[in-house]
Amino acid sequence: MSPAKQPAPLTEPTIQPSTAKEYIERGWILHARKEYPASEQDFRQAVALDGQSAEATYGLGLSLKMQKRMQEALQAFERTLNLLNMNVIKDDLIRAAMLRKLTEAHILLLQGEITQPVQRP
Repeated sequence: MSPAKQPAPLTEPTIQPSTAKEYIERGWILHARKEYPASEQDFRQAVALDGQSAEATYGLGLSLKMQKRMQEALQAFERTLNLLNMNVIKDDLIRAAMLRKLTEAHILLLQGEITQPVQRP
């Protein structure tokens, strides 16, 4: 019996991006690995390639927030909300609604509107 094949370690992103979608994909990989400056760079590149990408601006906001660059993060989240209000995600309304709720919560947190953790039942 041969040993089970192990997944490749996440030491090197295997994606060599050339499109906004590919930069977003690699940005999420880097973000999951807590490589926030690198994920910020990829999300910024995605925004440069597709300025209408709410996912890219949202990822940028998260990367900035994790680096404690709160004012820049707030600006990215506000841009995300503006893009969502322009209905840039037309093919997946559920995903757009979820992204809107997450973005609104991050904005409230960064503005100091939410100061207590949400209590779960």
